[in-house]
Amino acid sequence: MTDYEKIPVAERSLSYTKSALDMHWTAIYSLFPDALWLSDYYAIQRANRKAAQLDIAACVGFRVPMLMLGLSTCPSVLLIFW
Repeated sequence: MTDYEKIPVAERSLSYTKSALDMHWTAIYSLFPDALWLSDYYAIQRANRKAAQLDIAACVGFRVPMLMLGLSTCPSVLLIFW
């Protein structure tokens, strides 16, 4: 939704800035649910989720390798990917 790399803030503030902008957009869209938007906010949010992207890719026939999303400290899970 936002091109975060173009935001003119210090690197140490980028994470906070991203979070604040995301909260801002969520508030704007929820205040005007009947407004006509060029792109559906919630569709954009769903499309930005890596797990959903990989699931759709697999459903349409792409080969998606087995992977672990996120970090895990569970030894049995980590051994699968060793």
